[in-house]
Amino acid sequence: MTIAIRDGSDADLEEHARLREQGYAIDPRNRGSWIDRCRRGGLVERMLGAYDDGRLVGRLSIMPFGQFFGGRAVPAGGIGAVVVAPEYRSRGLGTALLDSAVARMRERGEVVSPLGPATMWVYRKCGWEIAGDQSVRVVPTVDLDRLPAPDLRERPAGERDHDAIRKVYNSAALARPGMLARPAWMWHEHLRDEPHRYVYVVERQRRLDGYVIYRQVKDRGPNGYSLVLEDLAATDWEVESVLWRHLGAHQAQAREVRVHGLALDALALHLPEQRIRVVWDHRWMLRIVDAPGAIAARGYPLGLSLSVPLTIDDPRANGHGGDWVLDVAEGKAALSRGSGGGPSISINGLAALYSGYASARTLLAAGQLAGATAEQIAALDAAFSGPRPGMNDDF
Repeated sequence: MTIAIRDGSDADLEEHARLREQGYAIDPRNRGSWIDRCRRGGLVERMLGAYDDGRLVGRLSIMPFGQFFGGRAVPAGGIGAVVVAPEYRSRGLGTALLDSAVARMRERGEVVSPLGPATMWVYRKCGWEIAGDQSVRVVPTVDLDRLPAPDLRERPAGERDHDAIRKVYNSAALARPGMLARPAWMWHEHLRDEPHRYVYVVERQRRLDGYVIYRQVKDRGPNGYSLVLEDLAATDWEVESVLWRHLGAHQAQAREVRVHGLALDALALHLPEQRIRVVWDHRWMLRIVDAPGAIAARGYPLGLSLSVPLTIDDPRANGHGGDWVLDVAEGKAALSRGSGGGPSISINGLAALYSGYASARTLLAAGQLAGATAEQIAALDAAFSGPRPGMNDDF
């Protein structure tokens, strides 16, 4: 078997679409809209295809965006729709595609790579690790309807609100590690107009300070439905509570709101009972594509100054292995070549530490960090700890 891996082109789109549909049981009637999205977003050349004698037998997409860590948007390449034809599986084709994707991202300056895994072992073998939450939770609408009512009201959004919606999202997202800095093609998906999909906003003193995007999904009896919350962001709790109460006002028809990937910490502190429950427990993964670039791109706590030697083990990517020194000062950091003598960390463990998902002590217990002193553990935790990382986008 001689496999050639090459970048996609417009002429390959139908082949990529068919293999994607086979891999994920996607209705072929959606093919046209997917192809349009790829063209509109400039994603065609971001595909990788594996060919056996001219036939497409494996594929993935590398989608460019930013990902917030430490309050900064880090250049990222999101891996999506990894598919290998059934008769070519278990031959190392998926691994070859992922290794090629890492090389492409390094060339393009994308320093980290998130993905949502259908299975973990192949991605973990290639350097990805669990790095954040993307679970689905449900909230009873009756509880939302009982929240105190502030002296603000929501209104339906219009196209004129789109720029302000983006600004509110970015302001909220940069405070939560893992959220995406969405490019135009991703915002087009969030703000598209379609039946039973609604966007509402809250204004205060003529400034848009919050929005919610949700769908009504028929699932119960002749008149009932569920609400699927796609996106919600606000500048403060007063505005956020208006948006939650808007969803709670559907309680006569909708018993609950399904929330995908969004943090509900503030909401939980205001609800009368512990009735938020997880209905699908899922986590996304991250790979460090360029370790010095990734360390330099994210933000760090102000007032923190430290230096920790590290030995990184990355058997799959040239240039990462060996001895380094991590220096953090004034909210910035650098990773430079060192002379050894420090703890060793796997490239997988570095991803989980980088996102803030796993503490240094947790990585020590998992065997992904070794030889660290108590002072070094405390220093690494101080550099990378923060709010629990999350993500509410699919790609």
